[in-house]
Amino acid sequence: LSKDEKEILVLRIVEGYSINETSKMLNKPEGTVKSNQYRALQKL
Repeated sequence: LSKDEKEILVLRIVEGYSINETSKMLNKPEGTVKSNQYRALQKL
């Protein structure tokens, strides 16, 4: 997984943050967070 994908999975799944909260923390659009999370989960 890429650095971004790992970071998103940790924030979303391990830490339990929402898409909105994660996007604000990473300064990325919500759509980017959703697609990166989906791709990361597909790789696992």
